[in-house]
Amino acid sequence: VITLYILANFAVFFERFYYYWKKEGRGPNEVPVYNLLGHGVTIARGSAAAIKLNSALILLFVLRNFLSWLRGTFVGTYFPVDKAIVFHKYIAWWIAILVTMHCCAHWYNFKQLSVSDGNDVTISAKVRKLAVDGQFPSAYRLGFTSLPGSTGHIGLLAMVLMYTTAVAVSYTHLTLPTK
Repeated sequence: VITLYILANFAVFFERFYYYWKKEGRGPNEVPVYNLLGHGVTIARGSAAAIKLNSALILLFVLRNFLSWLRGTFVGTYFPVDKAIVFHKYIAWWIAILVTMHCCAHWYNFKQLSVSDGNDVTISAKVRKLAVDGQFPSAYRLGFTSLPGSTGHIGLLAMVLMYTTAVAVSYTHLTLPTK
């Protein structure tokens, strides 16, 4: 089961990676985003596709009624239904790794875009709209004041809070000050 899960993640990731590397923007009057951003866009899109897959799967393994039903089907004989929480946690760690890749790729993209020429005719019109007077904003400004950048950072903060509160930590080594 784990092998199929890992293969599905790699398949989804590399399908999107390959599409944005070789296929996207190859029509008439289209320019691939890859020409401007390089592998930053391929990694961002590939990891986003894998995050979507994992976000759909992570909920399945905490649905009690679904697991009870699954236990009674032929799938229950092959899939360890009683280890669903362990698999839920495994998926969560995959999501954490993929989100890290996704964020780093976007930060790389913001940096690449900030040093690009806004008047370059090979840049798509959608991307060129970000430029003001032929100059793209700084990477910081693209990352924190643009809608995608700011919502991405809010989502990242929410994930950090979810993960830090979900991980079991032993507090036995901490001593509280006494009066």
